[in-house]
Amino acid sequence: MANICCDDVQFLPGTNPKGIDQLWEDLEASIVLCPDSDYVALSRLFQYKNIPVTGIYLRGVVAYMERNADGVLLDLETAWEPLYEAYGAIADAYGVTFVLKSVEPGEKLFINTDSSGSCFPERYIVCIYDEEMSAPSGTRVTEVIEDWEVYTSEAELLETFRKLGYIADTAEELNGMLDEDEIHIYEFENFYANKNTAA
Repeated sequence: MANICCDDVQFLPGTNPKGIDQLWEDLEASIVLCPDSDYVALSRLFQYKNIPVTGIYLRGVVAYMERNADGVLLDLETAWEPLYEAYGAIADAYGVTFVLKSVEPGEKLFINTDSSGSCFPERYIVCIYDEEMSAPSGTRVTEVIEDWEVYTSEAELLETFRKLGYIADTAEELNGMLDEDEIHIYEFENFYANKNTAA
Protein backbone atom coordinates (compact mmCIF):
# COMPACT_ATOMS: atom_id res chain seq x y z
CA MET A 1 0.00 0.00 0.00
CA ALA A 2 1.09 3.61 -0.50
CA ASN A 3 1.62 5.96 2.45
CA ILE A 4 -0.61 4.58 5.19
CA CYS A 5 -3.22 6.87 6.67
CA CYS A 6 -4.67 5.67 9.98
CA ASP A 7 -8.37 6.45 10.31
CA ASP A 8 -10.39 6.04 13.49
CA VAL A 9 -14.06 6.59 12.74
CA GLN A 10 -16.80 6.49 15.34
CA PHE A 11 -20.32 6.07 14.01
CA LEU A 12 -22.93 7.55 16.33
CA PRO A 13 -26.66 6.81 16.44
CA GLY A 14 -27.88 10.40 16.55
CA THR A 15 -31.64 9.81 16.61
CA ASN A 16 -31.41 6.37 15.00
CA PRO A 17 -30.11 3.65 17.34
CA LYS A 18 -31.55 0.98 15.04
CA GLY A 19 -29.27 2.29 12.29
CA ILE A 20 -26.23 1.62 14.48
CA ASP A 21 -27.50 -1.88 15.27
CA GLN A 22 -27.95 -2.60 11.56
CA LEU A 23 -24.53 -1.17 10.70
CA TRP A 24 -22.90 -3.46 13.26
CA GLU A 25 -24.79 -6.50 11.98
CA ASP A 26 -23.77 -5.75 8.40
CA LEU A 27 -20.13 -5.16 9.37
CA GLU A 28 -20.04 -8.52 11.14
CA ALA A 29 -21.55 -10.15 8.06
CA SER A 30 -19.26 -8.49 5.50
CA ILE A 31 -15.87 -7.87 7.17
CA VAL A 32 -13.73 -10.75 8.45
CA LEU A 33 -10.80 -9.50 10.53
CA CYS A 34 -7.87 -11.56 9.25
CA PRO A 35 -4.54 -11.04 7.43
CA ASP A 36 -6.14 -11.42 3.99
CA SER A 37 -6.81 -7.90 2.68
CA ASP A 38 -9.65 -9.16 0.48
CA TYR A 39 -11.71 -9.94 3.59
CA VAL A 40 -11.06 -6.66 5.42
CA ALA A 41 -11.55 -4.22 2.54
CA LEU A 42 -14.11 -1.54 3.41
CA SER A 43 -15.57 -2.01 -0.06
CA ARG A 44 -17.05 -5.32 1.18
CA LEU A 45 -19.56 -3.41 3.32
CA PHE A 46 -20.51 -1.28 0.30
CA GLN A 47 -21.07 -4.41 -1.78
CA TYR A 48 -23.01 -6.14 0.99
CA LYS A 49 -25.31 -3.14 1.59
CA ASN A 50 -25.45 -2.09 -2.10
CA ILE A 51 -24.19 1.41 -1.27
CA PRO A 52 -23.36 3.31 -4.49
CA VAL A 53 -19.62 3.84 -4.92
CA THR A 54 -19.51 6.29 -7.83
CA GLY A 55 -16.93 8.97 -7.03
CA ILE A 56 -16.08 7.45 -3.65
CA TYR A 57 -12.45 6.59 -2.86
CA LEU A 58 -12.43 3.19 -1.11
CA ARG A 59 -8.78 2.13 -0.90
CA GLY A 60 -8.62 0.97 2.71
CA VAL A 61 -8.87 -1.99 5.02
CA VAL A 62 -10.49 -2.43 8.42
CA ALA A 63 -7.86 -3.20 11.07
CA TYR A 64 -10.27 -3.25 14.03
CA MET A 65 -13.97 -2.83 14.71
CA GLU A 66 -16.09 -2.81 17.84
CA ARG A 67 -19.60 -2.11 19.03
CA ASN A 68 -19.17 0.24 21.99
CA ALA A 69 -21.32 2.42 24.24
CA ASP A 70 -21.18 5.30 21.76
CA GLY A 71 -21.98 3.28 18.63
CA VAL A 72 -19.57 1.56 16.23
CA LEU A 73 -15.83 2.21 16.07
CA LEU A 74 -13.74 1.32 13.03
CA ASP A 75 -9.95 1.60 12.75
CA LEU A 76 -8.73 1.54 9.16
CA GLU A 77 -5.51 1.68 7.22
CA THR A 78 -6.06 3.66 4.03
CA ALA A 79 -3.84 4.81 1.19
CA TRP A 80 -2.67 8.44 1.31
CA GLU A 81 -5.77 10.06 2.76
CA PRO A 82 -8.85 9.49 4.92
CA LEU A 83 -11.90 7.85 3.40
CA TYR A 84 -14.14 10.72 4.50
CA GLU A 85 -16.64 10.45 1.63
CA ALA A 86 -16.92 6.70 2.19
CA TYR A 87 -17.75 7.22 5.87
CA GLY A 88 -20.32 9.84 4.85
CA ALA A 89 -21.92 7.38 2.44
CA ILE A 90 -22.09 4.75 5.20
CA ALA A 91 -23.61 7.25 7.63
CA ASP A 92 -26.23 8.24 5.03
CA ALA A 93 -27.06 4.61 4.21
CA TYR A 94 -27.73 3.79 7.88
CA GLY A 95 -29.18 7.14 8.99
CA VAL A 96 -26.39 7.74 11.52
CA THR A 97 -23.58 10.28 11.99
CA PHE A 98 -19.83 9.99 12.49
CA VAL A 99 -16.68 11.67 13.75
CA LEU A 100 -13.21 11.01 12.36
CA LYS A 101 -9.64 11.16 13.60
CA SER A 102 -7.04 10.59 10.90
CA VAL A 103 -3.23 10.64 10.90
CA GLU A 104 -0.91 10.40 7.91
CA PRO A 105 2.49 11.79 8.98
CA GLY A 106 4.09 11.56 5.52
CA GLU A 107 1.46 13.91 4.12
CA LYS A 108 1.30 15.94 7.36
CA LEU A 109 -2.39 15.15 7.74
CA PHE A 110 -3.64 15.38 11.31
CA ILE A 111 -7.43 15.54 11.24
CA ASN A 112 -10.01 15.46 14.01
CA THR A 113 -13.64 16.28 13.22
CA ASP A 114 -14.79 15.68 16.82
CA SER A 115 -15.06 19.30 17.95
CA SER A 116 -16.65 18.27 21.28
CA GLY A 117 -13.81 15.84 22.06
CA SER A 118 -16.30 13.28 23.34
CA CYS A 119 -14.95 10.43 21.19
CA PHE A 120 -11.55 11.76 20.09
CA PRO A 121 -10.20 14.33 22.58
CA GLU A 122 -6.78 14.63 20.90
CA ARG A 123 -5.84 18.19 19.89
CA TYR A 124 -2.03 18.15 19.42
CA ILE A 125 0.54 15.55 18.38
CA VAL A 126 4.34 15.73 18.82
CA CYS A 127 6.87 14.41 16.30
CA ILE A 128 10.44 13.90 17.54
CA TYR A 129 13.05 13.48 14.79
CA ASP A 130 16.10 13.02 17.07
CA GLU A 131 15.28 10.66 19.93
CA GLU A 132 18.70 11.21 21.56
CA MET A 133 18.31 14.99 21.80
CA SER A 134 18.59 16.70 25.19
CA ALA A 135 16.20 19.44 26.27
CA PRO A 136 17.28 22.72 27.95
CA SER A 137 16.73 20.98 31.32
CA GLY A 138 19.44 18.45 30.41
CA THR A 139 16.94 15.60 30.26
CA ARG A 140 16.65 13.56 27.10
CA VAL A 141 13.36 14.61 25.50
CA THR A 142 12.17 11.02 24.98
CA GLU A 143 12.43 10.34 28.71
CA VAL A 144 9.42 12.64 29.15
CA ILE A 145 7.67 12.61 25.77
CA GLU A 146 7.16 9.76 23.31
CA ASP A 147 7.35 10.26 19.58
CA TRP A 148 3.79 10.78 18.28
CA GLU A 149 2.44 11.48 21.77
CA VAL A 150 -0.93 13.24 21.75
CA TYR A 151 -2.32 15.99 23.99
CA THR A 152 -5.89 16.97 24.66
CA SER A 153 -5.25 20.65 25.37
CA GLU A 154 -2.74 23.42 24.78
CA ALA A 155 -2.28 23.78 28.56
CA GLU A 156 -1.33 20.10 28.92
CA LEU A 157 1.11 20.38 26.02
CA LEU A 158 2.78 23.55 27.37
CA GLU A 159 3.08 22.12 30.90
CA THR A 160 4.80 18.96 29.64
CA PHE A 161 7.36 20.99 27.71
CA ARG A 162 7.91 23.36 30.67
CA LYS A 163 9.20 20.34 32.60
CA LEU A 164 11.86 20.03 29.91
CA GLY A 165 12.84 23.70 30.11
CA TYR A 166 10.87 25.01 27.14
CA ILE A 167 8.90 27.98 28.47
CA ALA A 168 6.20 29.21 26.08
CA ASP A 169 2.78 30.82 26.37
CA THR A 170 1.24 29.28 23.25
CA ALA A 171 1.64 26.15 21.15
CA GLU A 172 2.67 28.34 18.22
CA GLU A 173 5.44 29.97 20.28
CA LEU A 174 6.56 26.55 21.52
CA ASN A 175 6.68 25.18 17.99
CA GLY A 176 8.98 28.05 17.00
CA MET A 177 11.35 27.19 19.86
CA LEU A 178 11.39 23.51 18.97
CA ASP A 179 12.01 23.88 15.25
CA GLU A 180 15.80 23.95 15.65
CA ASP A 181 15.62 20.91 17.97
CA GLU A 182 13.87 18.87 15.28
CA ILE A 183 10.67 18.51 17.26
CA HIS A 184 7.40 19.47 15.63
CA ILE A 185 3.99 19.99 17.15
CA TYR A 186 1.02 19.50 14.87
CA GLU A 187 -2.46 20.65 15.76
CA PHE A 188 -5.31 18.40 14.69
CA GLU A 189 -7.51 20.27 12.23
CA ASN A 190 -10.98 19.74 10.86
CA PHE A 191 -10.65 20.06 7.09
CA TYR A 192 -14.29 19.03 6.81
CA ALA A 193 -15.75 21.69 9.12
CA ASN A 194 -18.32 22.78 6.54
CA LYS A 195 -19.59 19.23 6.07
CA ASN A 196 -21.98 17.53 8.47
CA THR A 197 -20.14 14.73 10.28
CA ALA A 198 -21.82 14.55 13.66
CA ALA A 199 -25.11 15.40 15.26
